[in-house]
Amino acid sequence: MYCRERDFSTRYGGNALRATVRASSALLDMAVLDTNVSSEHFLPLRHDGRLELGENVSNIGFPLQSLMTDAPTVTRGSLSSRAGLTGSLGQFQFSAPIQPGASGGPVIGARGDVVGVAVGTLNAQELLKQGLLPQNVNFALEAQYVQKFLQNNAIAFTEGAPDPRVSPDVPIDNVLPAVVGVRCYE
Repeated sequence: MYCRERDFSTRYGGNALRATVRASSALLDMAVLDTNVSSEHFLPLRHDGRLELGENVSNIGFPLQSLMTDAPTVTRGSLSSRAGLTGSLGQFQFSAPIQPGASGGPVIGARGDVVGVAVGTLNAQELLKQGLLPQNVNFALEAQYVQKFLQNNAIAFTEGAPDPRVSPDVPIDNVLPAVVGVRCYE
C-alpha cells in the first residue's frame, strides 16, 4: 500500500500505534513504516528467488477495512506465473483471491517465508466491458526486489530459504503474529 500522506495507524497486539515512514517507493508500491515498538515476530524473505509454478501460497491482508474486521484475512491459492502483467519482470501472478486494501500484504510460501508482496489485481470492471471476466488474477512483487528495496534503504531484514527438513505446511497461526494492518489517512 502506498500512501502519499504521512499519517498512518497500525494495530499490534490490540493496540493502535502511530507509524512514520522510513522508506517508500511509488514505483514499487511499497513503504517501510516504523512504530518504535519492537517485536520478536518476523517472516523471512525467500532469498534464492526460486518461484515454483503451482507452488501453494497464502496471502495475508486487511482488505475493505471500513467494512470488515481489523483481523487479518487469509486466502490461499497457487503461484500461477513467474511474470506479472504484460510479462513484467520482478512480479509474479498468483491465484489467492485478494480484495481492495490487500495491497502490501505478504504472499507466503508453504514453509512460512515471504515469496512476495501483493501489489494488485486485474481490473475486472474494465475487462468485463470487453466480455472478459477474470478470476483470481493477482500480482505480487517478488521477494528479491523487496530485499533490494530494503538494502537500498538500509533497512534490516531476515532472509531465509525454505528448509527442506521443515514440514511444507507451516500452520498459518504461526505466521499471523508477524503481520500487522496499516491504515493511511489521506
